Amino acid sequence: MPEKAISLLYLLPALGILILLILSRGEKLPDGGDMTDGIRGWFTRGGAFLYKKLSRFLNKRRDAQIRMYLGLIDPRRNAGESGILYYADKIGMTLLIVFAGSILAAMISFSARSRQLVDEQGHIARGDYGNGTRQETLVMSETGSEEESEIRVEITDRQYTREEADALAREAVKQLPLLILNGNTSLDEVRSDLDLVKRLPGYPFSVSWNVSNYSLIHSGGKLQKENIPEEGAVVTLTAQLTYLDDEWDEEIPICILPELLTPEEEKRQRIREALGQADQASVTETYLALPSQIDEEPYTWKGKIRDDAPILFLLILITAAAVFIMKDKDLEKKARERDEALCDAYPQLVSRLVLYLGAGMTVRGVFYKFAQDYIAQKKKDGRFSFLYEEICRVVNELESGISEQTAYEHFALRCRSQPYTRLCTLLTQNLRKGSSGLLVLLREESRKALNDRMSRARKRGEEAGTKLLLPMMLMLVIVMVIIMIPAYQTF
Repeated sequence: MPEKAISLLYLLPALGILILLILSRGEKLPDGGDMTDGIRGWFTRGGAFLYKKLSRFLNKRRDAQIRMYLGLIDPRRNAGESGILYYADKIGMTLLIVFAGSILAAMISFSARSRQLVDEQGHIARGDYGNGTRQETLVMSETGSEEESEIRVEITDRQYTREEADALAREAVKQLPLLILNGNTSLDEVRSDLDLVKRLPGYPFSVSWNVSNYSLIHSGGKLQKENIPEEGAVVTLTAQLTYLDDEWDEEIPICILPELLTPEEEKRQRIREALGQADQASVTETYLALPSQIDEEPYTWKGKIRDDAPILFLLILITAAAVFIMKDKDLEKKARERDEALCDAYPQLVSRLVLYLGAGMTVRGVFYKFAQDYIAQKKKDGRFSFLYEEICRVVNELESGISEQTAYEHFALRCRSQPYTRLCTLLTQNLRKGSSGLLVLLREESRKALNDRMSRARKRGEEAGTKLLLPMMLMLVIVMVIIMIPAYQTF
């Protein structure tokens, strides 16, 4: 499969979603504010179109529960419209994430595969002056063979001519120091390249190196492995530390031993050496010409493609699935918050009932009074209350001709808590048996509601203390680290 065709595969989900959006462009939606406007509106209509096609596959029990939550949170909206808008937005957000992720993954994949590391002449473009040495991963195969293997090659940047170096040497920043051993076990057993540093950390010295035998090791620490005898050899390194006009010399004897390589490692070592020789031979050229033959064996080269698009696309799909699932969790959370708000408002409701009934008003008149005050207050400052929204629904039912008993029973069912069930039981009993003793029972209910509210407040305080335990432990650990590290460094 052509490599660019692989990048186009990531566009298939986006193409499918685009076709869905075109098919659903005429889909009618209930008024949903921002959900039905602009780009989000396109995807919401697509979600509604898909929902209508797949609604028969929904879990009926779960669907009924979601519609119940929607009715509790926004009782003024039609249940059917709320359900359609909820599922349309939920599916639409998932489609939007997959659509954007599909396009982004295709762009990253196309960018990775469009990068031409090795051209048709077997050249690798060098970096500009001063960019430093970079490493690239190449895929090599013998000409006529389908077997491929990877190898990393170091590509130095274009070096300056002597005149350019003289002009810029005064401004150049010295290389940061590295450890001299560079992975070797000790200086008495040097089997790989050393790293002869140019700077000493924490000191104002520049370091230059002289080697007693350049046929075995370069001044930069690179071993001439082909020249190392089987029994090894002792070489003296002379480090010249320079600061202003002062110099200090230090001799360091090392024992160089042959590198222990398997046959495959020896072959790859020869390939690396050939690549290094090709790099040095064309160091002033624009391109690094890769060798077409190594040890009389023909090789072809191509750059390794690093395509992160699959991981990104997988993360996008996981995110889309998480958004799809968390939409229901968010709805359940809003329903719980509504229930908690109703429980918190219950003591005030009973206290106001006692106050107005004691002043001679009827229960029906009290509900009308509550609804009128709430509507006026809401117009004034926009304050929203789940409790008084339910009271307004009770008033609407009473005005539509429903009996008081039925309206109070509906009120208790919608509030979904034991205190409201007790209250509505008292109110319905009052309608059947008369008002004798209602005020006394409501006063007792008011005291009980206040006690319950205090119990809930204490429980929330305990829960808050438990939630704060982990941050407090983390703060303790941080304080201990802040104290212990400076104390440890003083020793």
